[in-house]
This record gives sequence, C-alpha cells and structure tokens, in this order.
Amino acid sequence: MKELTKLQEKYYNWLLKQTLKNHNFPTRQEAANHFGVNLNAAQFHIVELERKGYIKQLPYSPKYKFVDVKLTISPTG
Repeated sequence: MKELTKLQEKYYNWLLKQTLKNHNFPTRQEAANHFGVNLNAAQFHIVELERKGYIKQLPYSPKYKFVDVKLTISPTG
C-alpha cells in the first residue's frame, strides 16, 4: 500500500474510529461535517484512500469497507 499524507491519515483514523464505534462506515457528509470541509473535499480524500488501497467501495453500493486495517490512532483517541 502507498503511504498516506498526514491529512489522509487523519481521515483514515477518523473513519476507522467511527466505523468501530457505530458498526457502520461514516457517510461522506459526516466526514465533511467532522473535518469542516465541503462534500467534494471529503469525497476526494475517501477516493484517495481507496486509490491507495486502504479502503474499498462495496460493489453496487455507496458503502466502503476497510481492506487491511492499520491502526495508527493512539489508544486514548
């Protein structure tokens, strides 16, 4: 897998944390709201995570899944 930028790492960690907490991958809108960006910016980072092989969009679905979870968040959050 390709290395992530610091911002992509923040997105990845937040997406993973939210998925573990809610048992569901967050929506693009939730990501946009959390990071204070517009929907297109959130989508860009999610697509980059997919392009780099960290997540994968499920076939025939807007949902994503984690491909190979690399926990890079600290235990305290």
